Amino acid sequence: MRANVRRAIALASLPLALALSAPAATAATAASAASAASTTGWRAVHTVTVRSSDTELLSVAVTAPARAWAVGSAFARNSNAIRPVIESWNGTAWSRVRPPAASLSKIGQPVMVTATASRRVGLWAFTLFGGWLHRGGTGWTAGMVPNNRFVQASLTVGRAVWIFGGASVVARGNVPYAAFRIGSGAWTRTAVPGKGVFADASAVSGNDIWAVIGKGLFGAGVSTSRTGGLVHWIGGRWRTVAGLPATLRNSSLSSVLARSERDVWVGGATRNSATGTTETVGHWNGQRWTVIRLHAPATTKLVHVISMASDGAGGIWAVGACTSARCPATRNVFRLWHEARGRWTGPIRPTLAGTRKTVLIGLATAGRSVWAAGLVVAKTGNADGLIALWGATPR
Repeated sequence: MRANVRRAIALASLPLALALSAPAATAATAASAASAASTTGWRAVHTVTVRSSDTELLSVAVTAPARAWAVGSAFARNSNAIRPVIESWNGTAWSRVRPPAASLSKIGQPVMVTATASRRVGLWAFTLFGGWLHRGGTGWTAGMVPNNRFVQASLTVGRAVWIFGGASVVARGNVPYAAFRIGSGAWTRTAVPGKGVFADASAVSGNDIWAVIGKGLFGAGVSTSRTGGLVHWIGGRWRTVAGLPATLRNSSLSSVLARSERDVWVGGATRNSATGTTETVGHWNGQRWTVIRLHAPATTKLVHVISMASDGAGGIWAVGACTSARCPATRNVFRLWHEARGRWTGPIRPTLAGTRKTVLIGLATAGRSVWAAGLVVAKTGNADGLIALWGATPR
């Protein structure tokens, strides 16, 4: 992204650090590459161009096979103006959705970072500092989470909408923050043990939620903690998962995927021989943890697993990326990993937009397919939002 995009993000004091550089190409390249690609492999299916702005999409939320949403932000190249970007999938095509101005005026600083959705609750999209937009059966509503909490992840389970991030406490520094809301009720904060900020969360049911404390995309900007952890919502309260291996209890923890009480994955990184970090995952089978360092050459880059999603066939897709200052423009890292029957393969670097540099960030399962949100960048630094797909087109 261009330097002014990083400055716009810095207004929120939370630099994304996904600066990129690549040979130039036209926006049509992505579309032609997508049409030529296999209908079951990774391919670009939609790019989002906002005039005179750099655009990035960070999160995908799936309501049903024929209904999905992607959210992100557009950063004006010649000013500090920021606009939320919301895209909708109707089973045939992606298109731009524009919430009413009255709703946008209520969400504060509009850097949109996470979304969640279900048939029951509709779409919920959140900004870095707790602004929320809700698209339900009666149209749009909007507001702010109390006290401008830092939000990094969200999920829906049953009638409840959950948000996860961090809060500042004078005596303790930054602590994990989790709250839920049911219907039109108030946000209810829950007590969470430990320090740091939440990076991600995943739910098996309303009484079985797992959340990782670590870095994620933005956490490094609000937390000085060098440790990470895993907590479990069960019995109506959060409990620390004491058995998480020491190699995973670091601030690189950024993702979690819980498929049952006996099938929980966490994603982060471990130190390598070149003073950098390499993507690492941990698996809980209900009795013990297994730690797997993914096979990639050791470098000085701080690469970690930032997102995971089921592939709909029993396997997992994971995104590895470097989001630190060690990865400026020409040294950025983005790659995919795939797990099937306990075996991880990769790194996989799909060609999604011809010669243009692409980055995928957020993943979401849609039946037996996986949507991904990200960005595509030209040599000039100009960025467009990107939506990619693995598997058959969900309809």
